[in-house]
Amino acid sequence: MALVSPHGYARGLVRDDMRIARQSFANLRSGLAGSTPRGQADLGAFLPDVLDQNLVSSCVMNAVPVAAVSTLAAGGVVLGFTPSVHAGYGLARGLDRAHTYPKDTAQQLVANHPLQDTGTQLYVGAQVLSDWGVMAMGPLVTVAGYTRNSDCSPANCNAEPNLHEIQQSSTAIIVGAFEFTSAGATLANDIKLALDHGFMVAIGGFVDSSLDSYGPNSAPLGRQNTSDQYGGGHATLIYGYIDTPTGTIWLCRNSWGTQWGRAGNFQATDEFVLSMWEFLCMAVSLKRT
Repeated sequence: MALVSPHGYARGLVRDDMRIARQSFANLRSGLAGSTPRGQADLGAFLPDVLDQNLVSSCVMNAVPVAAVSTLAAGGVVLGFTPSVHAGYGLARGLDRAHTYPKDTAQQLVANHPLQDTGTQLYVGAQVLSDWGVMAMGPLVTVAGYTRNSDCSPANCNAEPNLHEIQQSSTAIIVGAFEFTSAGATLANDIKLALDHGFMVAIGGFVDSSLDSYGPNSAPLGRQNTSDQYGGGHATLIYGYIDTPTGTIWLCRNSWGTQWGRAGNFQATDEFVLSMWEFLCMAVSLKRT
């Protein structure tokens, strides 16, 4: 598991530029043993349980930390927790609050901030987590009298943790992001190679309303209708694949809870997966405690 460093890291102050190492997956490909996908990989056993988050959590800030935690688990590093369903919700808003409002003063939801749920890109999510970390579900470290459980459903965004509280409670960070820049069959094989070696792949792109109506007996999702007025950008996670005589079936995790789809998961075709905009697998390091 070349991307997993379970020996801790040295982190100073939060970096102003929010940059992490961004590399092409091509730089990783040659380091993975073997070059031919096995034809089947299912990392579902390493995924944390789907939590019924009632759509309050950002899809990006669900896919990216779950990819990180699951990659650690597949590499033999079991953290023993499920990432808080609201941690990403707070993460995607906390940066603006931390830099805009003085500590312990009233905070407001800032509309159209680039790190809010709507429009957040996978790589932006990875940047945030590179500084703040993946939080465990459960009480935050008590800082300045803050004792709210990070998994409580907030009455509004003001109840979410601030930057310092998240830093104190983080368990793992993302120290690099490997971006898939290939296309077509090469891209499909690169994703399979990553899955073969235990690396979850977060994906982001346009989805249409067929995702809303996907159920436990639905056929794998195919090419998306970009003219669908009810469609939009969305992020999910690929955790496995099955090669069949008629093509690949991709095994994917959504962020909409257990009542949706196949207990929170869905299947997709090459047409669905290869039409996405972003593909990332993460380099992860554990925080020393």
